[in-house]
Amino acid sequence: TLHECRCHGVLINAPYGLIDHNVMYGNAPGAIQLAGGNGFGPGATNLTISRNSIRNPGQSAQYYGAISLFAADVNGNVLPTPVFEKIKVERNVIQDSPGPAVLVAAAKDFWWANNEILNSNQTQTNPFNFGSISTLDSVIVYQSSDGVVCGTRKTGDTTGPIGIDSSATSVTEESLCGWNSAW
Repeated sequence: TLHECRCHGVLINAPYGLIDHNVMYGNAPGAIQLAGGNGFGPGATNLTISRNSIRNPGQSAQYYGAISLFAADVNGNVLPTPVFEKIKVERNVIQDSPGPAVLVAAAKDFWWANNEILNSNQTQTNPFNFGSISTLDSVIVYQSSDGVVCGTRKTGDTTGPIGIDSSATSVTEESLCGWNSAW
């Protein structure tokens, strides 16, 4: 259990790993951040984030998501080449987020599958855009490639849609995952 910290639940920039069966709530910045570029190192690769319960992530989740894959240059611009590769995010529950459940930026070969989003995007003022996608969307895919978004369950009055920007190439959205197993 990772809770009520003035830090992320998990901050990772190393290859190979599993973030599984954790409970995260009330952490000031957000729940899980994959960092890369701008002094943060090479970025996470070959990583699975699964079966976590994320509740009430902090202020930065309003713009960067409860789960954030974000790599920037020194000016804060998303890096144009993929930093995060072979990332699987599956069977997580994200609830009561001020912003999106996830931001996927500068990623390649990713899988967002069978996640549940409850009451995200609770802060509706001052949305920020990633290309044509607003932070009022619950899933944001920007400047990424070769990915799948599937099996997402969304509930709540403020929970937004799945947004895949035109800068994302070879990214598909599917209602069911190819291996969609029972919840």
